[in-house]
Amino acid sequence: MLEFEIDEFRAILREELRDALEEVILNAPKRDQFLTRTEVCEVLKISSPTLKNWCRKGFLHSVRLGKSLRYSLNEIEDILENNNSYKYKRTI
Repeated sequence: MLEFEIDEFRAILREELRDALEEVILNAPKRDQFLTRTEVCEVLKISSPTLKNWCRKGFLHSVRLGKSLRYSLNEIEDILENNNSYKYKRTI
């Protein structure tokens, strides 16, 4: 039978718990964050009317939270990564 000192047992238990929690935190799905209209305009460096046009045309989607509209940070990051320019895009 193994014999541990109480302090040794606590140290081992603490280390195992820390490792387990770290794994759970790293593997947990990220929750989507939402930005206000002003924050989106600042991040994308566009005007408020442009943001409204993008939403109307379906380039960006908004979510209504109570009385305000919010925009998904993940979707905004995708726009920045793809670097799509919609200003001169022709529609046929």
